[in-house]
Amino acid sequence: MASVKFLIPILCLSVLLVAIAPSGASQVPWRTIDSLPTYNLVDEDPRPPKGYEKEWLERSRHIWTEAYMYFYEDWKGRKPVFNYYLVSQCQDEETNEIYRETIRKSINYILRYRDKFVELYPQFSYLLKLKLQFSEGPLNDNVFNIPIYISSGCVVSANSYGYFFEKIILSFHMDAFHEIVHTLGSGHMVYGSNQYYAFKTPWGWVGDIGDNTLSWYALALAWSWLRFYDTHPGYVKEDFASKLQMNLKYRFSVYSDWGHSAIIKYSVTARDAEESGIIVRPFDTFFKVELRGGAVISALILRPEEWMKGNPNFDGRGVARAFVGDQRLCCECMTLLTTRCP
Repeated sequence: MASVKFLIPILCLSVLLVAIAPSGASQVPWRTIDSLPTYNLVDEDPRPPKGYEKEWLERSRHIWTEAYMYFYEDWKGRKPVFNYYLVSQCQDEETNEIYRETIRKSINYILRYRDKFVELYPQFSYLLKLKLQFSEGPLNDNVFNIPIYISSGCVVSANSYGYFFEKIILSFHMDAFHEIVHTLGSGHMVYGSNQYYAFKTPWGWVGDIGDNTLSWYALALAWSWLRFYDTHPGYVKEDFASKLQMNLKYRFSVYSDWGHSAIIKYSVTARDAEESGIIVRPFDTFFKVELRGGAVISALILRPEEWMKGNPNFDGRGVARAFVGDQRLCCECMTLLTTRCP
């Protein structure tokens, strides 16, 4: 019994020393993907390679987009409020609800990106006058009422279309974000003569119109009349962006003029934006993760393995699914490793 009493203090002291001793794991340097064998840096490393900034400056002259603004006489006094509502011939209510939820989330994303752009460049704070909302139907309040049409087939293998300031024809719910941005007046992003949605900048991947500063710079030019008016000025052919006194780079043109209505177009390259003080980048950029001392992050994939491809636990995320005949609509489906929806 005496020997046991003698051992207890020694054991307690040993445990205490182990607990307060510096962990060897905390001193282990972070292993980047550069040190992993057979890792294809060209295809999968999200970081720009060394010297990429110089290459980017050369490419930025050929990446461009445009934004439009309509100046119709009968639009005078119209509020900068976009009211979206669903007009669906689809008889499956679960599918309709998936469309509604995706539209709501798309609007929230667009407003978040708009707010982030204004936060980065407060000289364009007049964009905060622009309101987007989703409702049950058109409003009798002199706003931009934008119907979103869903066909009787619910999900069809056809292109979706967003018409400037007018309407959306939606064939698949995941197209909602893109088409809603179109209704604000945003054109496609182009590289050379080809539509070029995804491109790499030194600050991350630009994936689509509306998710980056280049799109919002063009929209800020098109909506520059909001700096001087609270409601639409009607039929005018003025370059309101030139009155901002910011030394901005862009190309202005009167796209069409019928005597009582006109369409104005603003075209900008990524180089124009850079020279105007706008860093061309996505709003959701790279982030760095360092694991030291045995940290556990349960849902973080640092390096995709071959066996993960096609695995529903690692290769996609499906929150809700609706089956309409032999068609499948996957709500919030996001492919991580492959190019097809699980």
